[in-house]
Amino acid sequence: MAGEIVNPGMLDSPSVIGATTYPPLTIGGVLKSLDEPTPEGGIYTTNGGGKTNSDGSPNPNILPIMIMDIEKSAGTYPPVPGVAPPPIIPTPATINRTELVSVVNVPLTGVYFRGNLVTVAGDGLLAAPPTIPPIRPIIENVLTSPTLYPTIIIGTRTI
Repeated sequence: MAGEIVNPGMLDSPSVIGATTYPPLTIGGVLKSLDEPTPEGGIYTTNGGGKTNSDGSPNPNILPIMIMDIEKSAGTYPPVPGVAPPPIIPTPATINRTELVSVVNVPLTGVYFRGNLVTVAGDGLLAAPPTIPPIRPIIENVLTSPTLYPTIIIGTRTI
């Protein structure tokens, strides 16, 4: 579903160059924890529970929210191998995915967590050399790693 927070195990979408197809591949990349100390505190998930247990003790299941680290992820996306029908040789043999591109959760009007634009399903990876489509949208479905936070949906306003 568009708007769900992305993790490195999610897939992007296929693309083509001529007769060569570049199938979906896990996006890879690096996660960033939002638990750094600040005057406001970190951003955490309680996974459906409260911050405290019924007896008032702290909930041990509280975990920091993790989002894609756009800066540290650059250059870490694995290349996608091409597939072509015989006797055609895939050209190029692989394509590189160079950067995360905001498509759904966009700068200026998008959602930021502690100053970080959150990458969501529907955003994509820019592929080079030019492919069709040039941006491979990140998807979530039964074949891919699910979102880490199924109840947080960002940037799904329809126009």
